[in-house]
Amino acid sequence: MLREPRPRDARRPVAAALLLGVLTCSAAAPAAAVDPFRVPDQVTDRVGALVGTDVTPALRELQQQEGVQLWVVFVESFDGADPVQWADETATVSGLGVDDVLLAVATQEGAFAYSVDDASPLSDADVAQVARDTEARLAEGDWGGAVVAGAESIDGALGGGFPWGVAAAGAVVVAGGGALLLSRSRRRGAAGGRAGAAGGEFAGTSTADLARTADALLVRADDAVRSSAEELEFATAEFGEQRTAGFRDVLGEARTALTAAFTARQGLDDAEPETEARRREVLTGIVADCRRVDETLEAASAGVDELRDLVRRAPEVLTGVEERLPALRAAVEPARQRVDALGAEFGTTALAAVADAPGEASERLDLAERSALEARGALADPTRAGEVVDAVRAAQGALAQAEQLLASVERTGTDLRRAVQELPVALARLRAASAEPAGTSAPVPAELAGALAAARAVAASAQQQGAEDPLGALHRVVEAERALDAARDAVEATARERRQERAALEQALLAARAEVDAAEDFVATRRGAVGGTARTRLAEARRHLERAVALTQEDPAAALQHARTADALAEEAGRLARADAASWGAPGTVAGPGLEDLLGAVLVGGGRRRTGFGGSWGGGFGGGFGGFGGSWGGPGPSGRRGRRSGGFGGSFGGGSGGGRRSSGGGRRGAGGRF
Repeated sequence: MLREPRPRDARRPVAAALLLGVLTCSAAAPAAAVDPFRVPDQVTDRVGALVGTDVTPALRELQQQEGVQLWVVFVESFDGADPVQWADETATVSGLGVDDVLLAVATQEGAFAYSVDDASPLSDADVAQVARDTEARLAEGDWGGAVVAGAESIDGALGGGFPWGVAAAGAVVVAGGGALLLSRSRRRGAAGGRAGAAGGEFAGTSTADLARTADALLVRADDAVRSSAEELEFATAEFGEQRTAGFRDVLGEARTALTAAFTARQGLDDAEPETEARRREVLTGIVADCRRVDETLEAASAGVDELRDLVRRAPEVLTGVEERLPALRAAVEPARQRVDALGAEFGTTALAAVADAPGEASERLDLAERSALEARGALADPTRAGEVVDAVRAAQGALAQAEQLLASVERTGTDLRRAVQELPVALARLRAASAEPAGTSAPVPAELAGALAAARAVAASAQQQGAEDPLGALHRVVEAERALDAARDAVEATARERRQERAALEQALLAARAEVDAAEDFVATRRGAVGGTARTRLAEARRHLERAVALTQEDPAAALQHARTADALAEEAGRLARADAASWGAPGTVAGPGLEDLLGAVLVGGGRRRTGFGGSWGGGFGGGFGGFGGSWGGPGPSGRRGRRSGGFGGSFGGGSGGGRRSSGGGRRGAGGRF
């Protein structure tokens, strides 16, 4: 049963979001952007990526092995948001905890990210490897395989895995022009894991009974391997090495897995005793892995049965091929006439893709007929079963290709007439999109200017060539419109990023100025008590702030970094200055200057005038430096002091606050686009 999300601690997002090259046609609807949200289930698939794929066993196995729950979210788009941030915010609102990992994938945007709690035992290097393992499957469009690969990689990183585990996956055995699907076992990469420990299925089973179950399944798996080896020899003799190569691979892996299982069982009987928990863990793993061996070999045997079934059904299949041949041959000449008519109407360029289709269809029909005759001849000889398989599949494939070629002629005619109708509409839309913007004198960005010029050139060319090649012209118009939209999106994204960057810069400058002013005020009013380190940090903060202001227009990104550095340095300067002031004149320290020396330099005229000392400053020091924050009065720059008074009081009484810095708050991560 899937768990509800647990309360979440601080998390760190670790992401690999790399450009996958997800193919989308230009006419496809834009990806539906999704904001971070609370995931309702462990697997949330909003795009149907996992339809027909069951990733639950892999997720359950990871939770049983390592106590880690992998949450999976598939959406179309992160709306241009940083994948790391999107995943982290989704994990936050979902309340995921230390033992939870979130995988978020934006299928149309081509991005993904992992979010892992700061306290997770997975290191940044571990999660980076998990991301690489996941990326390999995402790059192939294998969404379910990516989830499974991520779960397995996490298990391996935490010391799990199945040293003798065999998990069913797909394999292909080539047989002539076709392919035989067999189940190929896939070895888990790391060592040491088990499918469930003392709990789970065997929670109420005694260790002795569990051992008997494991021993019985070892015997069954050993018998299955032996039987499969015999079956392989018969299949090889019947169908040949090439057609049974996949079965041989599966059998080899099963033998290796079984040997490891026997080794583990032997380890329980050696001179070194195991703890009860360890013994149950090993036995449970043996049970699970023996079951996998049996299931994998059974699936592979089903593949061989499919070959035999094809031989058995060969007469029926060949009859069907032979019955369809006359009608298809009769359709070749009308298709050739149709190509000639379309060529006269539209020109040879428009018919380039199907000009040879009737002739090629005729050749495929000849091949189908020859293959059917060869299969008939081989059927009489039981030793030629492999030839029957090859010939039957060749006949089926050639017949299907001939049908496809003949159908393409009629389809092309329909498409050409539809293109004639759609091309004017597409041209008008492209011209409107590529027209010079009216009512503005702002310069057009170079990347957009190039796309606009290219779109206008395509529109002009399509207008001239549309009559003789409407499909080609329509395709070029659609591609030009797609490129123009992409260029506009890129310009808008850049402008949006600049706006966000400038907003961040304004906020960083505001915070930096406030910190620098506060530190300046503190040092100015306690000159004798503040040491050189605090003053050095303050001077450096002031320098970075000035540099940030100078670069605001020229280089906002660099200005932002300077502003943040100034903020951090000023905060440190203030903290050091407060520490200096707190220790000034404390018991056990060298006596510092008197209060008059400390404050005299900031009084009127900058000298040692003491006007108003007795009445103006007396109340401010009544509670010691801990009460400094709200007690200023009398002569001096009291207006600015009042703005910072609350902060001074808190800092003197309890240190510098919660310790959370604006530059990350302890989060570590890596991100990008795939």
